[in-house]
Amino acid sequence: MILKRHVTDRLVAFLDGELPAGEARQVEAHLETCERCRETCRELRAVAVALEQALTIVPAPDDWATIEAALPERPASGGVAHAARQPVRWPSSSWFRPAFALAAILVIVVGGYVTYQMSRRTDSPLAIVRIDGTQRAPVSHNTWMETNATPLRLGIGKIGTVDVAPGSKVRVLAAGADGYRLGLAHGEISAVIDAPPRLFAVDTPVSTVVDLGCAYTMTVDAAGDGVLRVTHGWASLEWKGRESIVPAGASCRTHSRRGPDTPVFDDASPAFQEALAELDEGDAPASTLDTILREARVRDTLTLWHLVSRVSVADRRRVVDRIIQLVPLPATVSREQLLELVPEAMTRWREELAWSW
Repeated sequence: MILKRHVTDRLVAFLDGELPAGEARQVEAHLETCERCRETCRELRAVAVALEQALTIVPAPDDWATIEAALPERPASGGVAHAARQPVRWPSSSWFRPAFALAAILVIVVGGYVTYQMSRRTDSPLAIVRIDGTQRAPVSHNTWMETNATPLRLGIGKIGTVDVAPGSKVRVLAAGADGYRLGLAHGEISAVIDAPPRLFAVDTPVSTVVDLGCAYTMTVDAAGDGVLRVTHGWASLEWKGRESIVPAGASCRTHSRRGPDTPVFDDASPAFQEALAELDEGDAPASTLDTILREARVRDTLTLWHLVSRVSVADRRRVVDRIIQLVPLPATVSREQLLELVPEAMTRWREELAWSW
């Protein structure tokens, strides 16, 4: 099934982990290409964080009278203290909008009371912090951290963790409701992220790892070459208009001269992987593509889909035809559109092929 409409009506269930696995994958695929739904997803997450903050901050007894006086209407019974103690549940009505919910929260906490209180805490739920056992310490932005013999664990707000291996150099570039960004100069990090797509990213010397809701390891050597290995979910490598999408069980190398290479499943045949590496290097003989097409399985359409836009025009027809041979072409796209690299057709084709990845 290809997602033709926006998925805003399913985002609350998606964020709460209540969608069936297949439907969740459909939403993830849609979020990759729909900025409107990604923005709504970010708004929903911000509302969830604000709700949690509002319920964990309890003003002093003397402050309740001031807070109640500031409200335009008082609760029917029990006062603000009673209302603040009620369990919060996501609204299920179709009219629910994140902006409306956020406005209601701001009324409840009286013109920024929560914001003021949270600004006094050193461990904001939106901050990136060092984790040492039960101790958590905020990390300064744009300050390089180097691990020698001792690894480092970073808490990425409330969305996950990043383990920094010994011999690595990292820094925090951004942290907040709008997203998180790290810089990795060299070394290795292992990230486990549970968040909407594109909320977390890592800049390396020749690519940016963009989280699409996943767990992965990124390694970069002193020359800037590296490899991304995804163990759960999806991630992408992006660099100067070039993008490689990497699902769980696959990996993708990055090169200091050309950026991201072509993703490949780790269980692809040795001949397939060797030929792909040779093709990525450039100036490969014609027999190299022959080997790739011959060795490709249904699952390897991940690699072939990326190659459609990377090989010569003369070879594009062969790659497209091999994919169609492995997985029948969906009715929503035509072979001619794919040969012309029509962006919308390529995206719909990828979403259909992704069921076999």
